[in-house]
Amino acid sequence: MSNKATQANWWNLGRSLRQVVPMNTNTTRRAIRLAASVAALVAATGATQAEQTTKPGVGVNLAPVVDWSTSQTFVDLMRSSRKWIPQTGAAPNGTWDTGAWIDVDSNNWPKRLESGQAASTIMARDINGKYPAGTYTVLYEGEGVIEFAFDATVIHSEPGKMLLDVKPSDAGVFMSIKETNPSNYIRNVRVIMPGFEDNYDTQIFHPTFLESLSNFDNLRFMDWQVTNNSKVSNWSQRTDVNRSSMSAPDGVSIEIMVDLVNRLDKDAWFCMPHLADDEYVHNFAAKVAELIEPGRKVYIEHSNEVWNSQFKQYQYCSQQGQARGWGTAPWESAWLYHSHRSVQIFDIFDDYFGPDQLVRVMGSQAANWWITKLSLEHQDAWMKTDAVAIAPYFAGPAIDPSRFNEVVGWSVDQVLDTVQADLDVVMKWTDDHLKETSKYGIELIGYEGGQHLAAHTQQQRDSSAYVDLLIKANRHPRMRSIFREYLERWHERDVGPMVLYNHVSEFNKYGSWGLKEFHSDTLDEAPKYAGTLDFIQANGGGGSGGAGLSDLNQDGTKDNADIGLFMTFFRSGDLTADFNQDSILDNGDIVAFITDFEN
Repeated sequence: MSNKATQANWWNLGRSLRQVVPMNTNTTRRAIRLAASVAALVAATGATQAEQTTKPGVGVNLAPVVDWSTSQTFVDLMRSSRKWIPQTGAAPNGTWDTGAWIDVDSNNWPKRLESGQAASTIMARDINGKYPAGTYTVLYEGEGVIEFAFDATVIHSEPGKMLLDVKPSDAGVFMSIKETNPSNYIRNVRVIMPGFEDNYDTQIFHPTFLESLSNFDNLRFMDWQVTNNSKVSNWSQRTDVNRSSMSAPDGVSIEIMVDLVNRLDKDAWFCMPHLADDEYVHNFAAKVAELIEPGRKVYIEHSNEVWNSQFKQYQYCSQQGQARGWGTAPWESAWLYHSHRSVQIFDIFDDYFGPDQLVRVMGSQAANWWITKLSLEHQDAWMKTDAVAIAPYFAGPAIDPSRFNEVVGWSVDQVLDTVQADLDVVMKWTDDHLKETSKYGIELIGYEGGQHLAAHTQQQRDSSAYVDLLIKANRHPRMRSIFREYLERWHERDVGPMVLYNHVSEFNKYGSWGLKEFHSDTLDEAPKYAGTLDFIQANGGGGSGGAGLSDLNQDGTKDNADIGLFMTFFRSGDLTADFNQDSILDNGDIVAFITDFEN
């Protein structure tokens, strides 16, 4: 048996011991710590570099589902449409938002409109026109009048179906329900991209979106669930799979999240809302257990960044902790309640998943190992915790408000020099946390990570020169090697997955978070994404196109339809056909596609 396998067995022994309510707490603690110590000893003395890097363990946070998303997630634009805007009948040329109430059904479709009122929405807005052109098919149920504007022109209309000629720009697609029959109101509207008219209900995700996720191990759904400042407290507030849009305040439906990890054979990371009651947690766990395929791990976490005072979850947890007399300061009260509620959530999920499938995650702060210590010790939470998660971002003095006047005059290389030097700092943070987690045989993982070149103050955000400097640094080719070094240094340690933040999102004054800025970016245009792939592929992960990606229409069968789609993408220059991931469409991609297709 390899050293790595031996080490894993010792970690699993520690986990198994924590599963049991101890007859003698002190004895059980010593046993768990012994198992952890042996595991650490195996890692330190016996494991080869090849064994340590067999599984890279790189995941990614998915960016929010919004009408201005640059990730091209769904083939149906309606799934990422904006919330209904109450307008006058002359919209978009009348009053843009009257503030009036719109009467909607349980899936958010307007049931009736007042005289002169319209219910409108926007899709693919402010993304530089980077979404497909061509003929879109609109399908709907009910009776009424629908109008389109901005990038979309109606070229055919019949009851239940419309065709649009779409010429993409920054304006996006404007849709307005001008009239609706209350007895048979307009509902179930779909705005389907070209080429997906016949399979939009089974191929819900765009192939480019799926391909760009194929090399990652783990998908974290924190933003898809709208976890930060969530208002969800009970099961009736969940997002139904038939809801008009997945960009609703309550986030993406469980069915769609699980569908994504099942299609891609990835592990799933879910965050429970801080206000969620036990019934919500039970029902959520039961639904995931019902839908998820065998072999997929489920990471479960209470909320997100409860230590971060800018979020309502911090305020709530601080109040709850103080009410129980926990902690010597408001922030400690928040950490300790987070620990307490995390364990309650872990216990619920334990009813639905076995220890080989469930990963119980305790959130902590990268720069403060003390949170890890207190969270694990509180009420012996370590006994039911599998992993502590931190977000070891790197940035350096470039984002220090006190050095703004100095930094704004820097070159891009000066910024990147300090960014690279900051890796030493974040790895020191990582080592500090490892000293705590190793005591209990608990894994250290990254819930977020990557660069953090974001303007923090209004002065920074108001300076176009400063914002441009940070954006240029994110686009610079050096970011490729920096990201690879970052992941290499993280995985040199005895750690678990690093789940980077985030997948695809546009760069602006609030940060340049996306590994890609637009879904269509090539590797040269996305150095952070390229550096991540460099690391994954150098360490045994990834592959050309991922598993089964030649099933381009995702109908479960590889057939002539998939060959036709591949040739359509290849001839049009769509990098969905870049199966060998070299950012060039050539014979190599055809060979890679055929190889995947035949396998």
